[in-house]
Amino acid sequence: MFSQASIVLIVSLFVLCGCNNKDENKEVLARVGGSVLTKEDMLVRNPEYSASDIENRVTQWVNVELLYLAG
Repeated sequence: MFSQASIVLIVSLFVLCGCNNKDENKEVLARVGGSVLTKEDMLVRNPEYSASDIENRVTQWVNVELLYLAG
């Protein structure tokens, strides 16, 4: 009914589609190169941050990532 090549093709398509599963619902606060800082990551560390604390932490994270990439 199906040749071996068509079965391999169908299975590989399913595998490749599964690899592209990204969670697009996360709110991104900053991106540096391939690194991403999400709001969830920030709140997991300390759920009681104020807005100014979050801004300072994001700035600090960006600076650290830029230094890492420069090194």
